[in-house]
Amino acid sequence: MENVQNKNKGNPNVNTADSSVFENLMVRFENKQQQADDPASSYIDIKVQLDALKAQIAEQAKAAEINDIPRPNLSTVGSTAITNSNSGTLGSSTEPNMDSPMREMRIPDNSRSRVLDYSQNKIVLDGKESRFKKIEYNSQLGWVLES
Repeated sequence: MENVQNKNKGNPNVNTADSSVFENLMVRFENKQQQADDPASSYIDIKVQLDALKAQIAEQAKAAEINDIPRPNLSTVGSTAITNSNSGTLGSSTEPNMDSPMREMRIPDNSRSRVLDYSQNKIVLDGKESRFKKIEYNSQLGWVLES
């Protein structure tokens, strides 16, 4: 930097900054060089990067929660429910438990069914507690998870 400063002083066509600006830059450069040589500084840099990544992951998880499709909690027997199977079909079982045989009936996404009953037993699926509900769809009966 000193060479550049001296060269610029010798050229009347070049405006050069006050020498205090160059001194300040040199101090900053030396400080950065010392930080780069310090293992603790490298640790701090890595920690800052990891914290930023953790924050990014947390934001993505929060965005995923926000974008979840809200599911109405219809707890009234006789009410109408609309299925949400993410463009697929929903299977129903013969009894309100995970081990019971499946019925041949498949319920298309966004189909309307009538709620006839709710089971007393609950299961935890993907971290969410859910009951079974007995539904009628196209004059056929079956049990589906409430969630």
